[in-house]
Amino acid sequence: MEVFNRMRIVLIITLFLGLSFIGATQNTDSLERVKVKWINSARMGMIFDSNSGVVGRLSTRYFTGVEVNKFIVGVGIGLDDYEQIITAPMYIELKYKLSNSANTLFLYSQGGYSLPIQKRSNEHKAGNGGVNMGAGFGYQWKVGGVTLFCMNGIQLQRVSTIPDIYYDVFWYNDLVYPQSSTEVMRKMRRAVFLIGINF
Repeated sequence: MEVFNRMRIVLIITLFLGLSFIGATQNTDSLERVKVKWINSARMGMIFDSNSGVVGRLSTRYFTGVEVNKFIVGVGIGLDDYEQIITAPMYIELKYKLSNSANTLFLYSQGGYSLPIQKRSNEHKAGNGGVNMGAGFGYQWKVGGVTLFCMNGIQLQRVSTIPDIYYDVFWYNDLVYPQSSTEVMRKMRRAVFLIGINF
């Protein structure tokens, strides 16, 4: 609970700083040219590591936020499929478009808190949640009345799992005995590729 409270404070501060930065970069003489609109996006793609190979594992996101000229700030939630566990990341994201054109490159950073979810077919139980963060770049382009985009980056997640049981082999008789479970903290660093649509 203490970790969750600390993360909540960090997220509030990050959101405040992001909105403050957007406000500070606007020219007072051109406020009438400021374009503000609400953005929603659905994203789907893959997370990659040395174990998942070329195919990767499924990652999904839903994001909602506000766009002010070149900046977009908002909150999101998703599901990430890892080998031993599924995580549900909740995060704040700040995005900066390199131009005001409909077709443009952008940079993004995000951070928040992930909750672990146990896989039905896996012996590892969900433990405690932990910090998630990520950063990368992407490209968006307009097709008809919608905006499509792709994004590439690195994401870090920290969660814990608890094996049902584990076994020790004792040296004096070479027999295997079940032992009580212990919590395993996992620090996962992955490459991620997502495609999405703004609506």
